[in-house]
Amino acid sequence: MAKRSLSWKRAGAIGWRDLKSAPGKFGFVVLSVAVGVAALVGVRGFSESFKKTLSLESRSLMAGDLSARFFHPPTADDQSKIAAILQKDGGGIRTTWVTETISMASAPPDPVPLLVSLKAVDPAEYPYYGKAELEPAMSF
Repeated sequence: MAKRSLSWKRAGAIGWRDLKSAPGKFGFVVLSVAVGVAALVGVRGFSESFKKTLSLESRSLMAGDLSARFFHPPTADDQSKIAAILQKDGGGIRTTWVTETISMASAPPDPVPLLVSLKAVDPAEYPYYGKAELEPAMSF
C-alpha cells in the first residue's frame, strides 16, 4: 500500500485547529460535504431503482417488449430491414405502427389550452398485453 502524504493524526490536528478558530465555518464545510455525499447516494439509488422498475414493467409501460422510434417517415431501406426481421422470426413477432404528435387541447368550461400528447394506434393490434380500458366504457 502506498504511503499517505497526510497521516490521520495530522489531518485530525488540522481539523481540530480549524474547529477551535472558526467553528461556524468548520460546521458549514462538514455539512456541505455531508449534503454532497447524500445527494450523490440519492441520485444513484434513484437511478438504480428506475432501471429496475423499467426492466420489470416494460411490457405494461410500452405495451410491448421492444419499441423502435423513427423521427422521420421510414424509408424503403428501413421498411426492408423491418420486413427482414419479421421474416426471420417465422410469425412470432407482432408489430404495429404508432404515430405520435404533440398538440394543444382545451375543454369548453376552461379556455386555457393544455399541452397534450396524441397517439394513433391500430386498435386490432394494441395493446399486446392486458386490456385497454376507456372511461366512459366504449370500444377501442
